[in-house]
Amino acid sequence: MSLAAYENLKGFTSSRPPLVVFMVCLGAFAIVLLSVGFYIKSNEVENPDNENWNTFLENFADLDFCIVSNATSYDASRTTTDARVTTTTAGPTSTTTESWNHDGVRNYSVSLVLSVRPTQDFININSNVTQLIGSVSGEELGLKGALAKEEVNVTFEVPFDWNSSVCSSLGHCKPVKIYTCVSFQASRHVFPGYRAPDQCSVSNATGVSDSGSQAHMISHKDKSIFKHYWCNKLPKVEVEYQWDPTLTVMLSIGDRSMINLHLMHTSYFLFVMVITLFCYAMIKGRPHKQKTHTHTQHI
Repeated sequence: MSLAAYENLKGFTSSRPPLVVFMVCLGAFAIVLLSVGFYIKSNEVENPDNENWNTFLENFADLDFCIVSNATSYDASRTTTDARVTTTTAGPTSTTTESWNHDGVRNYSVSLVLSVRPTQDFININSNVTQLIGSVSGEELGLKGALAKEEVNVTFEVPFDWNSSVCSSLGHCKPVKIYTCVSFQASRHVFPGYRAPDQCSVSNATGVSDSGSQAHMISHKDKSIFKHYWCNKLPKVEVEYQWDPTLTVMLSIGDRSMINLHLMHTSYFLFVMVITLFCYAMIKGRPHKQKTHTHTQHI
């Protein structure tokens, strides 16, 4: 009995290779689904339906900013946004404050690293520039639909004495990295609604005067090899951001259990199909060739 089943299986394999390949693919797919279901049930998985602040800030870090206008005097105690920023004595600190206006405009201040490449003309400005302001579109931040047309006001706090910058005789200055606060102001629909980052505040520990000047900047998004040629002769600002796992929205235990259940049911169905084909191969075996008889007509 076992020898006959083996011969049938061997004959089926040699006579129907496409069906054998299909059966192997079904089995492999079932194993993959079972493994994925087990992984989702046992590990934290990011929720793809909710846009989080990591995606928002990563898209923002893909932008480059060019300082295009002359500096204008301003009082640092009167910021251009309504965000509540407190003054401390130990650099950028995290708080849990968040402010918004009654008309639906939100303000966030996030700690980020800025890489500023000054120029000799920028350094020679009489009043030290301590604030950079500009705006970006929702499309540049990866937003879709109506949100792509929204405008986000951006403010960089740069408490740095630019006269201390190191420049060569040709006028090329070394980039300056500043860990500081970046303020966003826009409609509340623009920002992700889950796990907002801690707000930050800028200290005056650097000794830079609270009264400085502000300059305007424009944004540009280019990931090609020619991105370094943009804003080549003007001061340029780049944003650095590292993924923060605490800002990611994970699937709940109930969602993970439901996904695991669906994947297990699908994998079981595929296993049943594979077993059915295997049993058919053991019973059917090699197809029998029909003999054709030729009849000759005698005259």
